[in-house]
Amino acid sequence: MTHSPSISARRMLQAGATFAAFGGLTLAAAMPAQAETITVGTAHSAVLEERVSVVPSVPQSEEGSDTQHYQGQPEPYLDVDLTGTSTVDAEGLHSSIDVGSVHAQLTEEDLGQILAQEDTEDLQSFGTIDELQSESAGTLDTQDEDYVIDVEFTDASIQVTQDWDGEYTVEFAEGQVQVNHTFLPMDVSLTSVEGQEQVPSLEDEDFLFDASFGGLVASFDAGVAGFDFAFAEVLTGTAEIEAGDEDPGGGDPGDGDDEDPGNGDDEDGKEDEDGKEDGNEDDQDGSKDPGEEDGRDDRKEEGQDEDSLPVTGGALAGLIAAGTAVAAGGGAAVYFTRRKKSDVTEEEAADES
Repeated sequence: MTHSPSISARRMLQAGATFAAFGGLTLAAAMPAQAETITVGTAHSAVLEERVSVVPSVPQSEEGSDTQHYQGQPEPYLDVDLTGTSTVDAEGLHSSIDVGSVHAQLTEEDLGQILAQEDTEDLQSFGTIDELQSESAGTLDTQDEDYVIDVEFTDASIQVTQDWDGEYTVEFAEGQVQVNHTFLPMDVSLTSVEGQEQVPSLEDEDFLFDASFGGLVASFDAGVAGFDFAFAEVLTGTAEIEAGDEDPGGGDPGDGDDEDPGNGDDEDGKEDEDGKEDGNEDDQDGSKDPGEEDGRDDRKEEGQDEDSLPVTGGALAGLIAAGTAVAAGGGAAVYFTRRKKSDVTEEEAADES
């Protein structure tokens, strides 16, 4: 019985291809998967540098909310009474401030300091106190008032809403503005600002959120001089973190149980040295502790969590490549060997004839 050399070679090549395909699937399954990430959201409200309501970081699948009342003086000339609410839920992130009242009462000294200081994120000013004095009738307190500016804002509100995809809206209500006294005719209003930027986590400045914000701004304009003063903020933000990292801010690095990890006392160090010397003696004698190898195996298995998949994938890659080469080479060898035998057989038959 004769066999077709081409069929035999083709079957061998097909077997090699099958092996390679199976190995490829195995390699894909064995390769380490990329770290899974989840989206977390944060929301907070604040009066200048003082937090009011805070939801630090909540996964998209969970909810968090905080409502706080604030009453105090963030600046000597500013009395603030408001409520902040921050919420993270399935619909998105929300932060709002409802103003009961914001009362600004500035003396001539307060106003001079505001106009003289450099502009900041919370304050932009123009003009000088001298220009204001020249516009007034001599001095700023010609009307025998205790304050050169006395203004109150009531029933105002601002809210920022951000969905999990990053889209946001800001809703603002000016409320009422009551001007009790100004030394000059002055336009006084309550306005808002809004925008988007990356902001650091409240717990860790190195961790950034993609944030949307809105701010309440008191505006005073006397023509020759004036200033805008931002006194409250609402903010929401999202970030991507690795699954299982419940605190993207990093938390307190001192929260661990070990007060001094990695630094044992002198006695422990001596015991380690003694143990090391004993181990060296055992190695020299050629004898080992029966439990030592098991301990090493246990430690090896425990330490394979991060490295086992890449090592396995690498080994499979080599095995698949070798199998593919063997299969292809074997198929070719069978083909050429049988073809050679066929040629020999044909030559012998020709000689006999």
